[in-house]
Amino acid sequence: MYESDLEADLLELEGPLEEGDPFWGALLGAAVPMLTSLLGEEEAYEDGLGEFELLEGGLEEDEAEVLMELIAEQMAEADLEEEGDAFWGALAASLAPLAVKAAKKLVPAAIQTARRVIPRLARGLVGTARRLARSPAGRQLVRTLPTIAKGAAADVLRTAAAGRPVSTTTVGRALARNTARVLKSPRRRRACIHRHLRVVRRVKPRLARAAREAELAFA
Repeated sequence: MYESDLEADLLELEGPLEEGDPFWGALLGAAVPMLTSLLGEEEAYEDGLGEFELLEGGLEEDEAEVLMELIAEQMAEADLEEEGDAFWGALAASLAPLAVKAAKKLVPAAIQTARRVIPRLARGLVGTARRLARSPAGRQLVRTLPTIAKGAAADVLRTAAAGRPVSTTTVGRALARNTARVLKSPRRRRACIHRHLRVVRRVKPRLARAAREAELAFA
């Protein structure tokens, strides 16, 4: 029942984009170029990324891992009913290099599948986060989203590598399955949150300083 209820809400999106947050701006500055290079500029604008300046560049795998954890931290602290839409593009950008690298180990067709389904998966993650954030206890579990996302992406890529069709339903089921797998296991939940906090505590102060310096430079 949990998986079917979750899947029904995975692609629900509502709420305006958040603006004016220096820390969030620093994250978007890293995320938007990567997603644009994967989707192409026209599709990125169609999906709402045209609200932000498109810069050249990309993310290495380790940078993408860290960025995803930082985004999850921001989501755990945000009002997702109002601000949820601000996160999907950055989630897609942080997950994309990890998924593409994994796809290269499978079959060539899996790379195209990765580029196609990552935006769908990111939208589903926003829906999952909204559901979790409706209770104080659930809000803490938003920090497990990076692990859930990587597991769901791996499932989808294995489906593509096996020659089976990948649809929106496939993505939704993979996300629901991995959400249940992590959240129903106290051991997995603790491990995910412990890893998340370790990464955030190491990196967030440096990123916050960089954001403040950038804000002062353009003041």
